[in-house]
Amino acid sequence: MKRKTIWILSILATIVLCGCILLASMLVSNPHNYKHIGDIPTPRGYVRVEGGQGSEAEYLRSLPLRPKGTKVQLYTGGRARFQFLSAAVVDLPLLSNAEQCADVTMR
Repeated sequence: MKRKTIWILSILATIVLCGCILLASMLVSNPHNYKHIGDIPTPRGYVRVEGGQGSEAEYLRSLPLRPKGTKVQLYTGGRARFQFLSAAVVDLPLLSNAEQCADVTMR
């Protein structure tokens, strides 16, 4: 009886894991096709603080986003492993292949 229960639980765990992987593969970046970072709604219970004209907040909110389904790329040109973890991809050209995420953030 105990062996049968373990077997059933392992099958159920496998089915759940496969379902999660399938669901994750269906999720894409920028699912609502927002045009700018500022178009993305705030999480429930939060409000967006107004930034003055010429502020860093205004600049960041105006950054353009790539279209729905754009893949996150690594600085090496390859694709990031867990694509489903991205909300959107910012449309900024890289200055060189050596530029990484921290460099883009500082720029």
